Amino acid sequence: MITIRPNGQNNRKLRPRTYLLYHEETLIGYIAVATMAIEFVIPEAPNESRNDPQGVLLGKLFVAESCRGQGVGNIAMAFALDLASKINQLTGCAGVIVHSHQNSVGFYERLGFIHIEEDENEKTMFFKLA
Repeated sequence: MITIRPNGQNNRKLRPRTYLLYHEETLIGYIAVATMAIEFVIPEAPNESRNDPQGVLLGKLFVAESCRGQGVGNIAMAFALDLASKINQLTGCAGVIVHSHQNSVGFYERLGFIHIEEDENEKTMFFKLA
């Protein structure tokens, strides 16, 4: 069983929040999230970028190499998307933003993220909440 727990080291005054992923008592990864203002136009919904400017930034997602390909990343992303959905219900949230390294783009595409910006090192991707 995989559990996700808040990192006890977090300073509650800081916006970024790190969650640790455990298999039993073994740390197997982490995910860091924060709220942020959306400062770009969402290609498929240009008006929403201006009307609902809050988003959840997926700052980091890491899964131990020995656990990759076993669904751990999907579990972490389900957690992040659920968190974004709860924020949306409380205060409004357009979706989840990630700055993906090139080797992780396919993972986010399979989850439904779309490309919104790109440079030589990373792609900025967006998952629109319903």
